[in-house]
Amino acid sequence: MNGKVGALGLVLVALVAVCVGPLPAAQAGKLDIGASPAVLEGSQDSLKTTQLTFNLGGATIICETGSFEGTTQATTLEDATVTPTYGAKEDCTVILETKVRMNGCKYTLTGAGQAANTFLVDIVGCTAGKQMKIEVPVYGCVYSIPEQSGISHVVAKTGLDIGGVPDITLEMTLTGISYKRESGAGICTGPAEGANGSLQGSTFVKAYKDAGSQQVNKHGHIYSELLTGGQVSLSAT
Repeated sequence: MNGKVGALGLVLVALVAVCVGPLPAAQAGKLDIGASPAVLEGSQDSLKTTQLTFNLGGATIICETGSFEGTTQATTLEDATVTPTYGAKEDCTVILETKVRMNGCKYTLTGAGQAANTFLVDIVGCTAGKQMKIEVPVYGCVYSIPEQSGISHVVAKTGLDIGGVPDITLEMTLTGISYKRESGAGICTGPAEGANGSLQGSTFVKAYKDAGSQQVNKHGHIYSELLTGGQVSLSAT
């Protein structure tokens, strides 16, 4: 009897295997880089045909220039952390002075569990006791954006730069950003706080060989500036 039960069990296991089949591989957005270690550098195009637009409770804040940089230690990765800088001396625009102060905060792009070429964004690593700050001095506007995770989403598209080296464009349509309005008038009289902030725009990203770093004083902060060697391929899958 035990032998028959055992045989029946094996048949059932076989039938389940046939019906269910192999489990699908977990999806993930990934970056493939032609060197390790490498430096990632992102920026908007010099002609300013793309802009980064924050919307916080109805207040629209446009950054005409923005950039970021970060280092990677693998040739294929599902997440990457970068440090953004918005505008010259933290000024987003010339017409309506706007400052975005990162205060040590960084963006981490996470592809695990996402569709191909797709990443969520975390705001992480802020200086202890600080948050991102967006200021429009003429109206006395001050917004704070705390550390948060799982902001959807960024789509990475692979292309070729002028020299024919693969690079990517990050198309950001981030929604659900938590924020708080600390003060403000004029265009900044929306809700005092919310979780419906957004950031939209495109950033062009290239990869370079990591050539170390040097100490610099920029925007009143002393930090290590990354040095780069030759450009290497960067693609998204």
